[in-house]
Amino acid sequence: MTSLALPAPRRSALAARLSLLLLLPMFLQSFHYVVDVPALYMLSKAWPLLTMPLALLGLMQRLPYAVPLMALLAYTATVTPVMTLLYFGQDYPSALTGVLKILPFTYYFSLGWLLHRLRPEPEDLEWAFTLLGALTLLLLALLWIVVPAGAYWDGSTGAEVSKLFLREAERGYRITLPMVFGIIFIFLQARAALRRGPLLRLLLPLGAVALLVIAFKQRVVIGGILALLIFILAAEGGLRRRLLLAGGLALAGVAVLLLAAGVLPLELDQLGGSLTARQFTTTLALDFLAQNPLRWIFGAGALTRASSISFQEWFAAPNFYLVDIGWLGVVFEYGLVGGGMILAVYLGTLLLGQRTPSAPNGALTPALRDYACFLLLTSPILSVVWAPGEVCSLLAIFVYLRSRLGQAPDRGGTRIYRSGEGWR
Repeated sequence: MTSLALPAPRRSALAARLSLLLLLPMFLQSFHYVVDVPALYMLSKAWPLLTMPLALLGLMQRLPYAVPLMALLAYTATVTPVMTLLYFGQDYPSALTGVLKILPFTYYFSLGWLLHRLRPEPEDLEWAFTLLGALTLLLLALLWIVVPAGAYWDGSTGAEVSKLFLREAERGYRITLPMVFGIIFIFLQARAALRRGPLLRLLLPLGAVALLVIAFKQRVVIGGILALLIFILAAEGGLRRRLLLAGGLALAGVAVLLLAAGVLPLELDQLGGSLTARQFTTTLALDFLAQNPLRWIFGAGALTRASSISFQEWFAAPNFYLVDIGWLGVVFEYGLVGGGMILAVYLGTLLLGQRTPSAPNGALTPALRDYACFLLLTSPILSVVWAPGEVCSLLAIFVYLRSRLGQAPDRGGTRIYRSGEGWR
């Protein structure tokens, strides 16, 4: 039976594994909003520009799926700033700063190029994701134990002093540590337990979810994880899995009863504040889009920190944030045209993940596919442009795994893909 113990890396794979440990957090934007660690925060913000030469190399290498991604980048770099200029009266340089958050879509090209130079085995990737996920969850538990109450920011000061440690009237103390690797770890362990055993290994993802309930407290994230865990248990099939599914549903029912009784540190009336804010933002956004049909089609653009005015000032609403209203916020900024392009990338990544081969007992490809599904499942609430590097990195990994597992490597070393492979 396979245990959680990470295998010792082969000497030939050591460099690739260490590279993955360093590179994956940057490409999946783990530090993109962590102002608490200024050096990593600034490095993450600069990463799209620093890796632009690698993206150009990936583009020159004729990676598949380049056309829709280049069309999306061209649209957001040209049309969206013009809409900002027209509807919000900004000058073009400040309007152009809105393009910066969409630049991580280039990670598909840069990470794709790097993967085909590092040539990691699938087990190397699984090793890296497992270690990064375990470290993420351990760090969350450690911070929850050792960080004093005074370090949590309650929003009372004008300056935002922390994005990690928050104190709210509704949810109390919580740590918003970036969870991309922690969530993938949960899916990895669930898939590995059901495919390779032992089934006792399922305690790891269940324990991780419990930790998120206690310290992380983001309802949409936790709900999406639980929904996909139930799907994983059902999809693996077999009487034993069905029994586990029934047990899981029973535990979920017990958890709901405990929540209702106030036993667990989460109350049912906590939906009030955030739900009201989202409803208010939705109403304002819909009213603004309805004033001109072209805003629905091409979007209205975005205001950034470089703009002369913020959305909150423009709408006289301190809680107006497009990131809180999911796809409506995307359509507000990029229109149905841009939103459709972004949706195509997410759907294309999920579909490609379904066609990516995996070893009979392999957990990596299914777990990454689970995370792509998680991104879509939570997208009505969580904005898909908050961290687009995640989906583009998944797309690059799926393409690499298809090349690694499904195609013979090119002997000449100059071409990786068949000339006819494209967005299909």
